[in-house]
Amino acid sequence: MSNYLAIAAVTATLQRILQVAVQEEVYGARVTTVRPNTLEGGNTETCVNIYMYMATPNTAHRSTDASSRRPRGELVKRTQAALDLQYLLSFHGNETELEPQRLMGCVVRTLQNALVITSEMIRDTLSDPTFTFLAGTDLADTFEPIFITPRSEEHTSE
Repeated sequence: MSNYLAIAAVTATLQRILQVAVQEEVYGARVTTVRPNTLEGGNTETCVNIYMYMATPNTAHRSTDASSRRPRGELVKRTQAALDLQYLLSFHGNETELEPQRLMGCVVRTLQNALVITSEMIRDTLSDPTFTFLAGTDLADTFEPIFITPRSEEHTSE
């Protein structure tokens, strides 16, 4: 993590990538980033909601970025937190026209084709006037590629 805006910048970039895809496939569809419980109670909006629900330390990169100091103790390079961000995606819309399923298909295809969030994608997000609140992030300049990996849960019957 580069600075305190890094997580928000990743979420905004994911939102922007998905928004471009879904608006081409399902008319009027939006991508939102609200708490799932705010969509309950008869949401009629056609949308994909992405919600970052958990951040955990990335064990593979946990110690690869130790801070560097000069012999007199001055900081040469600050440490960066390596995190795995986990998102919950939900799909809403007209069930008769199978909008939630169409949105899900579009999102799965898009994420399969864009398995890496690049510096350029983050810069494109930061240049979007919708995301001016992220102007202070340095994520596009200080990170390694961000990989998108679907998570599968193993369920056991008890």
